[in-house]
Amino acid sequence: MTFTVEEISLLLEVDHSTRKAAMQALIALSKITESAELRSMFRQLGGKLYAMSDKDFEAVDFDSWKEDFDAENE
Repeated sequence: MTFTVEEISLLLEVDHSTRKAAMQALIALSKITESAELRSMFRQLGGKLYAMSDKDFEAVDFDSWKEDFDAENE
């Protein structure tokens, strides 16, 4: 399963130490945001996280994504 750039960007902003932690963070964010568009994005990303295994989630190289985002923002 692949993530969009927007989804990776969002995951980098929340606790993504585990798949479960990321899903819980999305649930918490969806409860406090008023934007229907953001809530929809949280649900879509949560669905992807729910559908994948912990092993697949652990294989995502968030460090390289973070380096790419940091380099773009310098």
